[in-house]
Amino acid sequence: MENENKKKKMPLWLQRSLKGLAIGGGCIIPGVSGGTVAVLLNVYNEIVDNVANLFKNFVKCFLVLLPYAISIVLSIAMCWIPFKYATTYALFLICCLFAGLIAGGVPSISKSVKVEHVRKRDITALVVTFLLAISFGLLSIFFSLDSYIEVMFQEIPFYLYIIIFFVGMLASVALVVPGISGSIIMLILGFYKPLLGLVDNFFNGVNIGQTLLLLVSMAIGIAVGFILCSKLMSWLLAKHNQITNFAIFGFIIGSIIGIFINQDMFVYLGILTGGEHTIQLYEWFVGPVLALAGAVGAYFLFKFADKKKEEVNA
Repeated sequence: MENENKKKKMPLWLQRSLKGLAIGGGCIIPGVSGGTVAVLLNVYNEIVDNVANLFKNFVKCFLVLLPYAISIVLSIAMCWIPFKYATTYALFLICCLFAGLIAGGVPSISKSVKVEHVRKRDITALVVTFLLAISFGLLSIFFSLDSYIEVMFQEIPFYLYIIIFFVGMLASVALVVPGISGSIIMLILGFYKPLLGLVDNFFNGVNIGQTLLLLVSMAIGIAVGFILCSKLMSWLLAKHNQITNFAIFGFIIGSIIGIFINQDMFVYLGILTGGEHTIQLYEWFVGPVLALAGAVGAYFLFKFADKKKEEVNA
């Protein structure tokens, strides 16, 4: 009996770890939300509920969250350098693939908004969050505090640690709310490039003390914000499930467009640089193919997963 239990637990641990790797990868792509990936992988409610109840049932929730946490951090660490080069030299291709993957999962996710009675406020929530998901990218194009922030990161005044803490709290919203990209929020606030520089400094051993303190300040802010926001989302899903699902669905479908409407993408395409672009001619042909392949692959993968879930529940 003990051996049978171990066989059941090991695949579940491995399953959570693999899904955590995918969520971590989604967190560092401009325009992509870790929360969206979690919804696509059908683990969003599990993560949010366990974070929200972490202090009520610490051991149980901690054991559920541990494989996700380890694999998300591991994924970001492993993907950092290759994704940095990929988003520099093949951003359009990466975004096309992720847009396709998200689009392919939409039919499966749409089941959460298939209800007997759709209210006006549900449609309003969907439309509002759809537009919000797009507007974050637009804000990153027209509004940025890059020049002011860069000066702060050069001088590193004491209050920067406090600012970084609150920036981390704000970024955690993007981890919890599907469809909101943390990288886009960082672009809007002007912290995206300086934070990338901090991570590079850490890996290169430059100003390790200050760099580590700033990264720790942000990590603490993310942790605090993640717990608070998870509690809020858990309450919304429990008390206002229908309208919350419509809002989440709006964020997710809006993020498919938002992936391509942001400062990084516009710079890559040469729209904000007077015609100077990084995109290559072949990407215009390969990008749509990757998007289609991602959508078809994700669609059948989720269809298979839904079928298996129905068989288990039967």
